[in-house]
Amino acid sequence: MANTPTSDAAGKLSLLFGVGATLALYLSGFFVVLTPLPLFYVGFRYGRGAFINATLATLAVLLPIYFFALEPLNHFYKTNPHFAWILPVPGMGLISSLGPESASMFGILFYFILVLTSFALDRIFKTSVPLFEPIFTYVALIFLLTLASYYVMVNLHASDPLAMLKSHYLQSLDDFIKIQKEAGMSLSQLAFLNEYKETLVTNMLRLTPAFVFSFYMVLIVVNYYAAKRLFAGQLILMQRVQFGQYVVPFNFVWIVIAFLALLLFSLYTKPIPALVDIAANGLVVFGILYLFQGLAIISYFLSKKNIGFLGVSLCFLIIVFLFQLLGPVLVLGGFFDSWIHFRKLGEKPGQPDN
Repeated sequence: MANTPTSDAAGKLSLLFGVGATLALYLSGFFVVLTPLPLFYVGFRYGRGAFINATLATLAVLLPIYFFALEPLNHFYKTNPHFAWILPVPGMGLISSLGPESASMFGILFYFILVLTSFALDRIFKTSVPLFEPIFTYVALIFLLTLASYYVMVNLHASDPLAMLKSHYLQSLDDFIKIQKEAGMSLSQLAFLNEYKETLVTNMLRLTPAFVFSFYMVLIVVNYYAAKRLFAGQLILMQRVQFGQYVVPFNFVWIVIAFLALLLFSLYTKPIPALVDIAANGLVVFGILYLFQGLAIISYFLSKKNIGFLGVSLCFLIIVFLFQLLGPVLVLGGFFDSWIHFRKLGEKPGQPDN
């Protein structure tokens, strides 16, 4: 983030905006995933110093909440559930399965992941490399950081990480079954969930790395789109970066084929659980990468046809509601785009790439 000279008044204003907006989003519940936006804006507009100040000032507010107020708040919300919406602190729900200390450290780690997301947005909009490169680099680094932090956290408490995670999944599934029972789910469906609860949790546990990677991909792309919509008019440099430019490198197709071959080999010979887990997680991860390539193709043609914001929003809402049907089509479309190059179809010879 380039340093930009600002007046004292502008510097104080940017700090107040960064801290206030970041805290409001982080403690908002549903909109917590948009927490990187104000930090990104402050850094992009006012420079690295303002970004660091806003990040540290926000952290100074969050630390007392996590290490002194998290457990009392959780107890208060359990006895007064109708107030739980007022201050939904991220990580609070983990207290019952992981304990207050681990839940607090998870919350702080999650905040730093959101801070790094804002930094990744800055790199995306300021570098001239292909769009896939900064997105994939960010997601891979955050994924590795998450794994390292998780093992450090649980080893400090001399706990088994898999047992802790399984306990959390079981607790979450029990809560889900309870909610569905109150909502009127049929007895046969409830019986199925209870009968196969252990199997579901085991499979969730085995696919956790892919789930985490997928979440980070969704996080960065959602913030990319939100930043483009909110700030592109003020930050002119952002306008040259288009999601339609997202292209997974061709060599990745061979990794997908290798994972698929490994999975088939493991399933049709004597199954080796470790190989099955590696192949299954790898296929899910690359499925997400090619899903976004499929979405990038849609985005490219919508942009080429000059479809407005409402039309684009409607198109993507349809994809969300029909995802079970359209999701696999987008993944396959993104995968085969490596050979077919859908975005170049119909272009006149010599026409520059969009």
